[in-house]
Amino acid sequence: MWVFRCFHDDTTGDVVVDVARVDETMGTLAVQVTLFHMSGNEAKHVVVNAHLQETTVAIKVTDMMTLMDPATGFVHSETGCFTMTAVVFQSGAGPPQKRFKGSTSETSSNVSTVDEDLLADDTLLGPDEPLPDVFDSNPVVVDEGKNFVDLALNMSYDSKQATGMVGLKNQGATCYMNSLLQTLFHLAPFRKAVYDTPTTDDDSANSVVLALQRVFYRLETSDKAVSTKELTKSFGWSHMDAFTQHDVQELYRILCDRLEEKMKGTPADGLIKQLFEGKVKSFISCVNVSCESSREESFYDLQLDVKGLANLDASFQKYIEVEMLDGENQYDAKDFGKQDAKKGLAFEALPPVLNIQLKRFEYDPLRDGMVKVHDRFEFPKRLDLTEYLPVANDGPAPVYHLHSILVHSGDVHGGHYYVYVRPRLDKDWYKFDDDVISAADEAALLEGSYGQVADTTSPLARILSCSSAYMLVYLREDTCPSGMETAAIPDSLKDRFEAEELAARRRKRLQQRENSFYHLRIATDDCLAAFDKYSARNDFCLIPKTPRGRTSATMLHLKVLRTWTVRQLYGLVHAESGVPVNLMRLWKLATRENHTTRPDEPVDKWLDATLQEALADADAASTKPIGLFLEIFPHEDREELKKMGILDYSPPDYEGKHATPELDEDGIEVLPAGLVALVDEAASEREPIIDPRGSMLLFVKFYNPDRPLAQRLCYMGSMVMHGAEAGMCWGCLMGKERSGDVVSSAIRMIQARAFDEPIEGDDLVLYEEVQPESINVLDPSATLKESELQNGDMLVFQFPPTEPDADEDSDDECPTVPDFFQYLLNRVDVHFKPRFEDDDAAEALELPLQLTDSYDAVVQALASALAVDPLHVRLYQHSTVTHGPKNVPLRHAKYSGASGIMLKNLLSTEYDKNAHVLYYERLDDSIIVLERKKKLALYLSPCEPAFETEQLNKVELLLEPTCTVESTLADIAVRYRVDTTAVDLRLLETRHGSTLLRIVPGPTAVPELQGSFLYIVDSVPKVKRPLCNATVLGVMHFSYSHDDYINTHHTAGLVIVYDDDTFGTLRARVRTKFNVADDVFAKWKLSAIVDNKGIALETEPGDLDTCIVYDEARLALERGDGYCFLGLEYQAAAKVETRRRDMGIKIRSG
Repeated sequence: MWVFRCFHDDTTGDVVVDVARVDETMGTLAVQVTLFHMSGNEAKHVVVNAHLQETTVAIKVTDMMTLMDPATGFVHSETGCFTMTAVVFQSGAGPPQKRFKGSTSETSSNVSTVDEDLLADDTLLGPDEPLPDVFDSNPVVVDEGKNFVDLALNMSYDSKQATGMVGLKNQGATCYMNSLLQTLFHLAPFRKAVYDTPTTDDDSANSVVLALQRVFYRLETSDKAVSTKELTKSFGWSHMDAFTQHDVQELYRILCDRLEEKMKGTPADGLIKQLFEGKVKSFISCVNVSCESSREESFYDLQLDVKGLANLDASFQKYIEVEMLDGENQYDAKDFGKQDAKKGLAFEALPPVLNIQLKRFEYDPLRDGMVKVHDRFEFPKRLDLTEYLPVANDGPAPVYHLHSILVHSGDVHGGHYYVYVRPRLDKDWYKFDDDVISAADEAALLEGSYGQVADTTSPLARILSCSSAYMLVYLREDTCPSGMETAAIPDSLKDRFEAEELAARRRKRLQQRENSFYHLRIATDDCLAAFDKYSARNDFCLIPKTPRGRTSATMLHLKVLRTWTVRQLYGLVHAESGVPVNLMRLWKLATRENHTTRPDEPVDKWLDATLQEALADADAASTKPIGLFLEIFPHEDREELKKMGILDYSPPDYEGKHATPELDEDGIEVLPAGLVALVDEAASEREPIIDPRGSMLLFVKFYNPDRPLAQRLCYMGSMVMHGAEAGMCWGCLMGKERSGDVVSSAIRMIQARAFDEPIEGDDLVLYEEVQPESINVLDPSATLKESELQNGDMLVFQFPPTEPDADEDSDDECPTVPDFFQYLLNRVDVHFKPRFEDDDAAEALELPLQLTDSYDAVVQALASALAVDPLHVRLYQHSTVTHGPKNVPLRHAKYSGASGIMLKNLLSTEYDKNAHVLYYERLDDSIIVLERKKKLALYLSPCEPAFETEQLNKVELLLEPTCTVESTLADIAVRYRVDTTAVDLRLLETRHGSTLLRIVPGPTAVPELQGSFLYIVDSVPKVKRPLCNATVLGVMHFSYSHDDYINTHHTAGLVIVYDDDTFGTLRARVRTKFNVADDVFAKWKLSAIVDNKGIALETEPGDLDTCIVYDEARLALERGDGYCFLGLEYQAAAKVETRRRDMGIKIRSG
């Protein structure tokens, strides 16, 4: 007998599995405990291995916080279950892969045999065991011989086969939409209304109704889960919208609105209204006189309370509960004056489909946010609402049957939606959970949808209580007796959707056929001659990434079947270019370890093999082109430097060459018969061209420092040279020994063939272009093998550079090949854009610069292009986050003349290698003068009328370091025409604008102001009362957070208080200062604020109005101006949430 116990260690917080056995006769055994991630991703499972040496072992699997955190994904959000296995096996055998015998789990139909290494009395622990035992101290005891339970979800489960219905795919967080769509789809009248809406002329991509019709059609006809991407695209949603969970009831209302808009003026007009609209009367009826005011309103759904109520009937009773208006709250009955009255709601008519939203979410003032109500709330299968309708009701009996239950599992900020639906009211229930549909037990689903009171002592119980019904749909029994009336799909819709599916299958088949083709890009010498986009890893030629494209003048673009032979490819190249089939050779391109791409191996040794075999080492997805190099020989002698391109030849004619290409049934071009015949003929004539072993194809370039920089490097062609092994073989063929070519042999070939006239002398310098970052000079006496040359290597030669005359200045910065390649790597075209878009005088321009240029050189180049003084230009870096200029400019004092600061440090290429952008600003003054000044941001208070602002208005000032607060305020007074004979301006140092710290003294130097604070300019009246004391009070708006600490809000300000002021006059002065309505201000209480704590002065607003302010010691007026703070206590409006999920749903019309 084995004993397994999973428990929570209260001391350490660990989740521990205790494994015990009766005896030790089997020796040391291995134990593997696995905690499964709900995603099924093996990489996210927690696997712990241990050894059982005695009779028991305790294994820590995780900690309780990690296990219960919904973000970790171990506990199922719906059931509260987690899956854990404990496997015991012989330590030398390794954990068994097949460890289950006979499935008894409802979630799986997998049947497999027990692995040979699995001991007969091994078992595992999982959610099939009673859940309460998992965290109890009672162990789970498993007898020997008990069948093992397979806890893995059977991925082969087929909803269509099991239930006859298919689900909807989840795009990321669209479970709420899927649940609603399944509910609406199984309402036959609604489905018929959707089908009957005319959409013949609608755009397939943007019509909401057409997309909904398509989803419903596929739900009826498809064998697999249906995608909703076309529907959400018609809504106008982005990819992020699909990952944002919204309220299902909000989606229902907006979707119905859009359908009604579309149905107007059509035969389907009014169908939505007929299905869902009910009527309710709101009334106020006087008790003692004959006077009543009422208004009839329509509804498409009822929102009923849950909190504190036991069941649905109690919610209806509360919904129609009558409120008495008496006492001070009497109703103004106009001619009858103030009267006692009854206020309430009464149902006038109920719809055939009754949609009830249970108010599971409500505002919690203590948390200042929405919270979910998890209370248990019961609802019946059969709902009789007769007592809620007028007695004289002549309509159908309001008896309803429960059709669907939308369940939300989670909390207010996230979770999961699924729905239980009874497609036929006299048949079974089904659970629709995105793409999985399964039969559901009625008693279990009802109990699980009621919710329950959270058990604070059990974490697992708290998980379970998060699932509860959120929306109920009832069908009136006279209207929908079975709920499954047929809703025939119109023939026009059926034909349209069948045609769309046929086109989709054709596109899929076309894509599959595309996989049987290679897209080849065949480069020639002309490609290398035209190449000039050098980078650290690219120095050969550019291979276009797009799979489509016409054959250019320098490169062949071919689409070839993978099953073609290399010989046939040669025939096609001949047909497309005109190059004689035996005067060319194709080379495979390879990417080397240094990331450069070069010709590596000729394909002739695979001449009669398929392209699939010949190009097997190429990473060739169907859409990714494969690069090849075409070596062309001017004649049979291949031993010379040559430069040949396809422009030197003309493609041959063949029958059907100029005819319109024919397409097969999948839309793929069929090769003309004449072209096929030409290809076959040329292919049959192809002879393999195989050089002796050790031969190598080398490419040659010429560097001329006497030319302009853009024209200095010139491609001269390619040549075949021979290494040691090739030299010996070649020597045998020629009847003489040859140890292989040396570098000087290559130099002589270049001297003889590079130009029209041979070059005399041996004064060429030859380099190997390993990659643009690595240029090595070659030793003329070394062999090619010793120089480590191989196929595809680049050689660059130049004449020896002349020593500059000591008496002459040389402007040439690139006298040698390495210098020039360094220049190429550092070359960059920088885009300069105006810092401010409204700067009409500025223009965008592009300048060629070097990454090694200094800050001063960059500014000088820009200033020259703008024809301005370099000291009147300021630069800003590019932000890869906002894709615009950064807020802070580059400081001239920091970067000018600084060693080590180059252009590459100024460009934001760390995260975006192509971000070669800088922004500039023209300056009226010298940047030296501007940077010497202090930049100060001040905020003008809305309480000063002269500022003419309704909120804090930010102004930025550039001030001399010698400026003081007093002189700055004087400048502001002049700029905004403040009447300084009536008021004094003061500078307030605040935190976030609401917490007042002090009034900054006038003599304070501007550089002493700290940038972390927010500074507000406010005003106070000048003291004009003789022989009267006065104090300036700081005023803050606040509410309590906890204890006596406060949360400030709104803008702080200043008021003046005189020694003869009462609290009544102070309240009036404050109300006028902040421009608050009398009835609003009457609810605000005054407090003293000391050390960020509130000290209440008033028990009720205004109860100190007759008291002298100066007599109130709690205000501590002896502290002086700016250090005494008065608080206005009231609750601020709730903050607007900025989470994306709290943004409303938007569905465009159409």
